[in-house]
Amino acid sequence: MPVVFSTVHNIVNPWKGGFRKGIDRLFARLSTRVIGCSEEVTQALATRDGIPAERLMAIPNGIDLRKFAQVSGEGVRAEFGLPADRPLLGVVGRLHPQKGHEDLFRALATMPQARAGEVSCLVVGTGELQDALHAMVRQMGLEPCVVFTGMRTDVPRLVAALDVFVMPSRWEGLPIALLEAMASAKPVICTRVGGIPDVVRDGDNGLLVDASDPAQLQQRIAQLLDSPDERTRLGLRARDTVIERFDVTRTAAAYNNLHRQALGLAPAA
Repeated sequence: MPVVFSTVHNIVNPWKGGFRKGIDRLFARLSTRVIGCSEEVTQALATRDGIPAERLMAIPNGIDLRKFAQVSGEGVRAEFGLPADRPLLGVVGRLHPQKGHEDLFRALATMPQARAGEVSCLVVGTGELQDALHAMVRQMGLEPCVVFTGMRTDVPRLVAALDVFVMPSRWEGLPIALLEAMASAKPVICTRVGGIPDVVRDGDNGLLVDASDPAQLQQRIAQLLDSPDERTRLGLRARDTVIERFDVTRTAAAYNNLHRQALGLAPAA
């Protein structure tokens, strides 16, 4: 029988129908090994899908740290017509219900400085909610604050320009965009979903909020905007975390050794 690997990046997806969920479970049960992108995902596969522990393994996602070394955000504010001294938030991801953009906009709508354009927010990405989110921003009077960038190929440069990175997702596995922001030494505010709490320790290397809680999100945003020193401290700790745990070379080595083991080969030196 051939060796089959299955890698799972998400365990909760209310937008995936029963048929597709059934196919996912079938492939997982037929696989020689099932790899979760975080410990939380792996544990859920054991309890939800009944996959035996000996066939499960957690290999965290990793990123290429070289892409974020000494990247400059110079010129980003000017490109979008934003004053150089205006605080800049940012969110990176598909414009999809999973990513919780609506919760971020509801949080911003309660901040007078956002409605007055004294705080800006870059929304990086495209997706099925694009028209609805544009309309929501107009209805909430957030046009002075929110800037939709569309799809970009220079995400590291945009992230480098941010003062605060926000990830208001409603469900996740272990998001690459979060790791990239942390590698850029940005203070992060994100939700307690999926594998995120495996990475972010509240108050140590980032801030955590409950999913779908705009009031809590607004409080955390205000907290960081009022404290440049805390932003710097959290950002540096975030970068240390990614360097220590989420370098893509470590992820690649783990997959390489797993494949060699399955093929009866000795681990790589």
